[in-house]
Amino acid sequence: MAPNDLSELYKGLQIAKGDRLVDVLQIWDYRVRKDFDRGDCDRILRYSVDLLPEIVAIMEKDETDVELRATVAETLVSFILILDKIIDSADVPAATIEKIRNRAVTGLVTCLSRPVSIRAKSAISRAAIKFRETAEVKSLRAAILNDQSLKDLIDELDSLNTGKKAAEGLVEYGPAAVGPLRRFLLEGVPRKIFHPRLWAVEALARLGAKDVLVEYLSLEKDVPDPEDRFGEEAVESAAARFLSAWPEETVYRFLLKLSERKMLVGLIEALARFNRPESIPCFERALEDDFYRPPAEEAFVKMGAMACDALAESAVTPHPSLVMETPSSLQRRRCALRLLGRIGMAAQYWPTLRVLLDDPDAELFITASKLGVEMGSKDDRATIAPRILRLLSSVPWHLQEEVEQVLVLLGNDAAAHVDEEIARRMRQPEEIRAGDFVLRLLIKVRRQQV
Repeated sequence: MAPNDLSELYKGLQIAKGDRLVDVLQIWDYRVRKDFDRGDCDRILRYSVDLLPEIVAIMEKDETDVELRATVAETLVSFILILDKIIDSADVPAATIEKIRNRAVTGLVTCLSRPVSIRAKSAISRAAIKFRETAEVKSLRAAILNDQSLKDLIDELDSLNTGKKAAEGLVEYGPAAVGPLRRFLLEGVPRKIFHPRLWAVEALARLGAKDVLVEYLSLEKDVPDPEDRFGEEAVESAAARFLSAWPEETVYRFLLKLSERKMLVGLIEALARFNRPESIPCFERALEDDFYRPPAEEAFVKMGAMACDALAESAVTPHPSLVMETPSSLQRRRCALRLLGRIGMAAQYWPTLRVLLDDPDAELFITASKLGVEMGSKDDRATIAPRILRLLSSVPWHLQEEVEQVLVLLGNDAAAHVDEEIARRMRQPEEIRAGDFVLRLLIKVRRQQV
């Protein structure tokens, strides 16, 4: 059938079935687009007056296949969008256009009341927000929001068995799903089985519902049950992480403000993607907590040299004081110093860090010694050797390799001290020498120094 043979097209639409009918619909859609591109809008209206009732009738038949009805719906969506453009650009009778357009929109409302695929409903939902506002379009939008299948998907979302698939269906549904998803998330309660709420957040992000995610994270929630609270934190974390997909100043400022009252793994990761120095206080606070430390460390590494000033200052600042320092503060300082080594700090920071050679914490001293060997003065190296030898017997096993590395790097600056300690330990009874791991370590170091 030739695409421009409209009489044959009309007859074909009346008698065609199955795949043949799909071909006829595609020809009609092709003809509409072609004539619109040519500016022949009168021609579109002339043949559509006769063809449209036949097309809509296919939608209304109970025996119509679900996928065929979907094809009809998508064809009507395309046709309505073109009619809206004709109204804006063509010198044609408005009443004629409105009559044809209203019939097509009514056909889509009918579609939502009959069995049809999610694919078709998604196409209708996405297009409905673009349609020029009329009474019929308002009815269409109401039908979308009241569609039973949309409600069924929300019900299925609240299940571990069907929730993931339901979330995919809601995303396919398009903008009409944002409202129900918002209510599901904001009106739902935190719980141990948090996955349905997590899927809702993911679906909202994929639908571009940035404002809903911001609204959700702005809520003040008191969750007394620790397991419920842990689950809700996973949901909030995902919401913050998804917000980083919008690299806007307003989003960054919101996330930064949120970090002042809430700590979330996803929030740290989201702020890290902006890679801005204003986020450093949040990352520094996170270093004090075992759970949030890993993403904060990665954030600092990503910032590189930009973070060195803050890390150097953090490494030498115990809270509330050196004498009464809290365990979390000590962990923060240890981590800050390690991060400076990972980043590869400049020698200009060594004068600030030199005080750590006198710090009572063995790990801080040993980590600072590794930096001091490379950047410190001869006097600094002379300070390191005797103290590190005194720590050998008490240093934790996970630091022994670092102690060995420092002694090897010190070379001649530590050689005399190492020889003296080896000689002292060799004077021990043979049975004690046999089990002296420090002696074995020192002999190994001395061999590497030679």
